[in-house]
Amino acid sequence: MRNKGFSFALWIILWLMVGFAAGRAQVVLPDSLLTVDHVYELIFTDPDMAQNIVMEMREREIEPETELDIVEGDILYNNDYFNKALVFYHKALDDDSLQDNPDEYLGVIHRLISCYDGLHDEVATAKYTQLLMKEARKHGCKHMESVALFQMGKMAYYQGKEQSGYRLIEEAISLMKQSDYAYKYDNLRYEYNTLFIMYQRDSLYENALETLDELEQVLSLQTGEEPEIAGLMGKEMKTLYAHRTNLLWQMMRYREAEETYRQWRKIAPFYTKDDYLIAPYLSKSGRIKEAIRIYKAKEESLRANNDTINYHMRGLKRSLAYIYLKMGDYRAAARYFEDLSMLTDSLKVREQNSHALELAALYETHKYEMEAEEQANKAKMRTIALLCALFVILLFLILIVSLLLNKRQVNRKNQHMADIIQKLLHYKDDLESMKSSQKESTDGAKTAQEADMAMEESSVAKSEEAGDDMEKKRDQVLFDKLDRMVNERKLYLNPMFSRSDMMELIHVDKNRLAKIMQHQGKPNVVAYVNEKRLEYAVKLMGKRSPYKISAIAEMCGIPNVPTFNRLFKQEYGMTPSEFKKSVAESNE
Repeated sequence: MRNKGFSFALWIILWLMVGFAAGRAQVVLPDSLLTVDHVYELIFTDPDMAQNIVMEMREREIEPETELDIVEGDILYNNDYFNKALVFYHKALDDDSLQDNPDEYLGVIHRLISCYDGLHDEVATAKYTQLLMKEARKHGCKHMESVALFQMGKMAYYQGKEQSGYRLIEEAISLMKQSDYAYKYDNLRYEYNTLFIMYQRDSLYENALETLDELEQVLSLQTGEEPEIAGLMGKEMKTLYAHRTNLLWQMMRYREAEETYRQWRKIAPFYTKDDYLIAPYLSKSGRIKEAIRIYKAKEESLRANNDTINYHMRGLKRSLAYIYLKMGDYRAAARYFEDLSMLTDSLKVREQNSHALELAALYETHKYEMEAEEQANKAKMRTIALLCALFVILLFLILIVSLLLNKRQVNRKNQHMADIIQKLLHYKDDLESMKSSQKESTDGAKTAQEADMAMEESSVAKSEEAGDDMEKKRDQVLFDKLDRMVNERKLYLNPMFSRSDMMELIHVDKNRLAKIMQHQGKPNVVAYVNEKRLEYAVKLMGKRSPYKISAIAEMCGIPNVPTFNRLFKQEYGMTPSEFKKSVAESNE
């Protein structure tokens, strides 16, 4: 009787959910909202609604696809989703019709530069900056030449050529001021903000203060033909007050700093996304708890958006680590320093593989095209969903009991396997430590390099006398040397680490390296390196890691998640997600 009641209740709930979804899908936005200008008004205040409007405009084919791609990219870019914005900008750039409109074409290249700059992809940024300068001069477009000059100045500055960077940026600002570009003031705001940060970083405080004054004048000017973006003025003024407060404190003008902070407080309830900019002042002026609250709010915001591996997060981790250290909370400080170290390693790996961004963008473009097609067929799918709902419910009732029992059994098995894997890895680490200790005590004052050479020479001499047996011993010596260097330097974390690199480490050819691996029971070099990577992934998941499986895969040197999942399951008999869940349940 209970099962029948449960089945009936479940059927009612699912039916109501399907009906509610169908009712929601029938809500139609009024025509007055379906304009590009209205989308830009909502970019900061209601980005979700802005995207809904673009989706509706796509379905009704109100504007060309290319223009809507640019608009949707702008929504994502202005909310710091640079990778997602790249998808739409690349899609627009690939449209042949864009070539007939130089202004739109140059505008999309500009947007690509901004995205890659935000992702710290220096190679792609330089590539598109050169393209923009070439095309701007070809079409006689001075404002886009200004944009390219600014980007060149920024790159020069961060390459250590500070004076050249200042000169190029100031030249770019002057050229932009003289232009009649529709987005002139938007660009000037960004350029002044960037120049201010450079001056402040180099302790040129007077220059930095003058730059803020000029920025404030730009903020007060009319924006001409730029689309009006609700909340932009308040957001920019709040950022300016935060910068001015921190700068005045650095200049020891404490009273003025506090007055400017009060101006910031008046706007504080609004545009909270960039509140972390005021936190350095709060920390230095003794408002430690408020600084921690703001930093943690930003940290949670990034984590909620699955955006945990970026330079914003690294800056937050560093700031919180030093605040806790200053407070004497060494445990919290140590935790943040450890997170900072892991995040820095992950960012280095990402930068080494930055060329993959464009490939990922092409893949995502295809994915979004499929999603657009899916939206077009939504009406048909609603009818099919209603017809299939009853069948799904019946199937669900049949499977639920067996799934619950099976899940419990699988969870127990996975927990047991996870415990065994962790113990085996701890045992392996202990053995490695013992081998290292024995080697140090045997070698005495010799360096590790001298010991390796002596052992190799001894092995070579004996191999000539004892044949195959001694050659295996010599291979063992070479393998131990290789294994030690791979472990100590964590070379396996580099996705580009190859057989050639290993041959160079111990100075052998590929045939000899293959023989050495066979003597150690390793099928090949790839299997050996992947074994190291998977062991590193297990260690990461053994610590209450906050990172997603995709981040762990990238950090351990296997950035392709499907490949990572396949190799992990082959090695340990379960997926990484199952392993991580089992470890968490065991800890609890």
